[in-house]
Amino acid sequence: MIPQIASTLLTVPETYRSPMPVTAVRCYPNCPQLFTYPLCPRCGLIIEREYQCFCVHCGQALDWKQFCKAIVTPALYSSGVR
Repeated sequence: MIPQIASTLLTVPETYRSPMPVTAVRCYPNCPQLFTYPLCPRCGLIIEREYQCFCVHCGQALDWKQFCKAIVTPALYSSGVR
């Protein structure tokens, strides 16, 4: 039974290694300046630096070719700065 599990694990592709396009940006309008951060397509967390090769949270490889067409979404909570 253990060889079957091992062969299954070896045949599952590691999808985080193939780059996924960054297509969403989160906007924080309540800050003194207008802050926008790209979102990881795999885990949905913000990417603090643009044009990184990988997400620091989940390890997903990132593709920035479609970034200029990213969808802007507002933050779901207020930063407390008015």
